[in-house]
Amino acid sequence: RNIKMKTKRRRIVSISFLTILLILIILYIKANFEEFRNISLIRPTYIVMLIFLTTMFSLFNGLIMKYVLKDFSITLKWKEWFGLAVTTSFYNIITAFGGGAIGRAVYLKRKYKFSYSDFISTLSGIYLINFFVASLIGVISTLLLYSFFDLFNITVFLVMTSAFLFSSLILIGSKKYSLNYKGNNTTISKVIRLSEGWKKVSTNKRLVIIVSFLFINQIFVGALFSLYSFKAI
Repeated sequence: RNIKMKTKRRRIVSISFLTILLILIILYIKANFEEFRNISLIRPTYIVMLIFLTTMFSLFNGLIMKYVLKDFSITLKWKEWFGLAVTTSFYNIITAFGGGAIGRAVYLKRKYKFSYSDFISTLSGIYLINFFVASLIGVISTLLLYSFFDLFNITVFLVMTSAFLFSSLILIGSKKYSLNYKGNNTTISKVIRLSEGWKKVSTNKRLVIIVSFLFINQIFVGALFSLYSFKAI
């Protein structure tokens, strides 16, 4: 009887989820109808290329999720990590409050009992690595522009350098320091747990290398997407 009730609840949740998703799609299309009409003016070649690049971006995003969660003893099937990456991107487009991350957190909590504090800690660890890679690429790009095209902006260079040094110090500091707390305060315990999960991501050399490599590919794909989007106009 309990199994039947659980099955029934899952069906209700699935139907509700699909209904909400369909409503959001309809509302999004309605609000951006003019933009959808303009798609017919774009060359099919560019549309195909943009779809391909979007798929590649979701693929890399899904792989990042897969490798990070593997460190927490969660093995996602390809349908899950790729599906979650696609739905996350979609929700981020149709919602203005990062609905994709919220949906992903709820899914992992319900299916794998992955706590929200652990989810936030892994997310912050991923963002730290991404921040480190993006700032490093920014510094290199600024120097290359100066070397080959004699273009240099001191403000951009200082911002990128500061971001790189800041993220580097945090990554290095995470390996040396840890927080120990033996009290009964629930809030402090949650903060400690969050920091430990974040540390687990940011101090794993192999994981940092994998995530960095995938993020570099994402940057490259994003640059190509911007290029073809501009050409398509």
